[in-house]
Amino acid sequence: MDDESFLSQIIFPDLKKQYARRIKEALREVNRTFGDESVGLQSTHESHIETDREHDEAIDICVYPFVDRYSSISSLGYRFIRAAPLLELETQNVDFLIYKREGTKPIAIFGEAKSSITNYSRVLTELAERRKAIESKLDYVKSECLKTDSDPICEYVLAVKGSIAINARDAILDSGQQVILWIVDYLDRRLSMGQAPNEQPQRRMMTHSDPILTKTLGEGVSSSAATFAYYPQSHTATRLKSVLRCFEETEHGLIIPLLRLRQFIDTQLFYLSEEEKTNHMDGIIRELQKIGFAVRSEVKPELHVLSRHRKIRSLEEELVSKWIKHKIEEERSRRIEARRSQLQEEVLAEQSRQPTLF
Repeated sequence: MDDESFLSQIIFPDLKKQYARRIKEALREVNRTFGDESVGLQSTHESHIETDREHDEAIDICVYPFVDRYSSISSLGYRFIRAAPLLELETQNVDFLIYKREGTKPIAIFGEAKSSITNYSRVLTELAERRKAIESKLDYVKSECLKTDSDPICEYVLAVKGSIAINARDAILDSGQQVILWIVDYLDRRLSMGQAPNEQPQRRMMTHSDPILTKTLGEGVSSSAATFAYYPQSHTATRLKSVLRCFEETEHGLIIPLLRLRQFIDTQLFYLSEEEKTNHMDGIIRELQKIGFAVRSEVKPELHVLSRHRKIRSLEEELVSKWIKHKIEEERSRRIEARRSQLQEEVLAEQSRQPTLF
């Protein structure tokens, strides 16, 4: 509640003066302490954005061979279906779904990518929980994602970077879970498969049911080009940066035509419904306006970019900077409102204890 509305509920003049004094002191204290923390918050946001970028790149390296028709895997019949297959259900989810329809038995590969791991046991526990969620919603996956009535062979993949592959492999073997390990090479943009030693009795649990796919991934496949600019689960800043690919330079400044933006989103998120893509686009537009990076034209279907920059790198840096500043300001406002609500409760309690005329 704002101060004016709150003070209208206070009967006693001395309590009104007391509240005015205390709220002023409280706001000064919040601003002082928050100022000391803002640098750390900025660093945290920057770190999260970078971690998410690496995560997206790991997903991209995983799915590229199943999108590129010239890859060595394309002839095997596997296709990238979508990212975040249970997104609409708002439940435990994985990063991507790959499917092979042809053959005696269809095969669905559910993959989770990790750019870094600090607790292998926890990651495998989470993957087991996500597996349960998928299996409990398998009819939905078959109907909405795979467009089939057939029960597929379901395989579960954990994709990690090469530097932690051995630790991940050993953790999988210790867990006894049936998890297949993929290795992501960021430097050469290459995807391969991590297998257990030949003498390991659980070796078969870490291989695909399709021996040709196991052999092909064991040899490694190229993932040379970026497939998608972002995914539904990507960081907000990543999604906002990606739409800068749609800007156009005019005599009146930079614009983002909404038709071009929609075409871009249709390409990136082709697997979502029309309503979901519309909601996604509306969310991007709201966010760009909220952080003060663009405004929507009142007469044309376009956004006007509020920047003097013209180079894409400079535009991206400014956009991310504005997003982080906005998030920091939101946190400052949240703390102020929390302190205001606390103080108002204290003053109301004090008023209730005051003797009245009756």
